Amino acid sequence: FQTQPQLDFLAMMLDDACEDPLVDFVFAQLHHPFKSELWLHGETDYTGDVMALLEEFSTRCGKPSIHFFGHTHAYSRGQSRDHKHLMVNVASAGGAIDRWADSGQADYDEFSVSQDTWGFVVVEVEAGDDPKFTLRRVSRGNTDFPEDNAVTDTVTVKRYDAPPTQPTAVGPVDTTVCGDTLRLVASAYDDPDSDAQAGAHWQVSADCGDFEAPVYERWRQNENWYRGVDTQAGDDLSDEQPEGLSAEGAYCWRVRYRDTNLSWSPWSAPAAFTVGGCAPR
Repeated sequence: FQTQPQLDFLAMMLDDACEDPLVDFVFAQLHHPFKSELWLHGETDYTGDVMALLEEFSTRCGKPSIHFFGHTHAYSRGQSRDHKHLMVNVASAGGAIDRWADSGQADYDEFSVSQDTWGFVVVEVEAGDDPKFTLRRVSRGNTDFPEDNAVTDTVTVKRYDAPPTQPTAVGPVDTTVCGDTLRLVASAYDDPDSDAQAGAHWQVSADCGDFEAPVYERWRQNENWYRGVDTQAGDDLSDEQPEGLSAEGAYCWRVRYRDTNLSWSPWSAPAAFTVGGCAPR
């Protein structure tokens, strides 16, 4: 059953976990996905309600969280954009696999890896002064490509983490550009803990002081394994070409970088530019 009393109970338990100094992370397990790249028919909004509570907890309490799910017979690993929260489909150790193109599917921004394989997930948690957990997908492959306990995905998240260095805008800055050829370029990624880059979040606004309703927004992750192809391969996340930004006028843009511990840098200082002066077609 999916009921409000269950959500109320979860909220109460999360409040206790927030106050408990011995709790570093919270892992929740339920059956249905909120989003499922390989089987849209299995999605349920109730899991979205559970996820929202976990996201709010992680941001409020500074303790990363995961919700594990199944229902879809395949593996997927994603993360919330604005919270230190992972969403992981741990299926399937047996039974029929949801293969690519079998049913309705979607390439969601949140997910970095989806694999139509049998397998299981192992999580190792380390306590102490620098608590962290490491999640590994151990794959048995599928009928086309069998695997013998191959590790096909790994992610480590620490509770305490120094965020990446604030990026700076390289260009365009205080110049006029043609919208058809607009390319945003930022400084190179830098992290004080030497953590790898996991994402970049770009925004363009018509108001340098207000990015609440950007005219363009894109969150890109360091990898996006979908239908067996990494659509992010070769992208160093330091530039972005906004689509559909052709209306002449004044704009501002900014970017922030994310590390593999799900920590975001501060936003870059807004950089002003003007769209106009395109050559006649």
